[in-house]
Amino acid sequence: MVLHHPGAGAAPASSVGDDDFHWDDAAEAELQAIEAAYASAKRRRLPDWTSPTSSEVEKAAMDILGKIESIKTPGPVSLGFDLEWRPFAGRGEPPCKVAVMQLCMEKTLCYVLHIAHSGVPPKLKSLLEDNSSIKVGICIDNDARKMLNDYDICVQPLMDLSILANAKLAGPPKRWSLASLTEMITCKELPKPSNIRMGNWEADVLTKKQLQYAATDAYISWYLYEALQSLPDCNAEAEIKSVKVSTIDFPVFTLVTTDFIFISTIG
Repeated sequence: MVLHHPGAGAAPASSVGDDDFHWDDAAEAELQAIEAAYASAKRRRLPDWTSPTSSEVEKAAMDILGKIESIKTPGPVSLGFDLEWRPFAGRGEPPCKVAVMQLCMEKTLCYVLHIAHSGVPPKLKSLLEDNSSIKVGICIDNDARKMLNDYDICVQPLMDLSILANAKLAGPPKRWSLASLTEMITCKELPKPSNIRMGNWEADVLTKKQLQYAATDAYISWYLYEALQSLPDCNAEAEIKSVKVSTIDFPVFTLVTTDFIFISTIG
């Protein structure tokens, strides 16, 4: 929208009748107020929960790579990994691409990256394909295959928490879900509201509930991996028993910067 008007003090157009409009000081002041309000609206900040640009996702990936490098461990650092995408494409359309990627490697921070709008820039690709971190999650092979199909990214190395749980927990092997494994290890139920899980992850701006859901999944994946790794491998003949590693309170996440979607646990 562009508003055109004569400059302040400009002479009015020549009269063509008694009802002709004359530009006076009051009209000029009113128009300037309208233009100022419009300019202010254009400069107004986006909502706090806004999608990241490619450069912001690059910064997030560099932050994670820097933290991995600073951790002196003999093996790869664990990285909770999860994806979200819109479950239903339109009739006759190909499946929806991955829209959101969640990464977590510690108790206090979780990254939720809206790659539907930023894409996968080089530093993030390097992080996902680098052997310095092991990406952990339930049925993570499926997520890795989805990233390969959608973005030509080979996510590696991987650890399926279901396989790890069967190696660590006594009893017959099971196909664990994230919710069932969380309940087994922590004796707490992991909320999985279908209206959030099946929602539109391609939206321009994700809701706080979507971000909370996404961040929690990545955090729990990382937490369960660390908890299971602390257990000895089970004996196949061992007595079936319930294992409770520790209590856990699901964190409430809060936005700490608007440069990119960057989530931090409270406390």
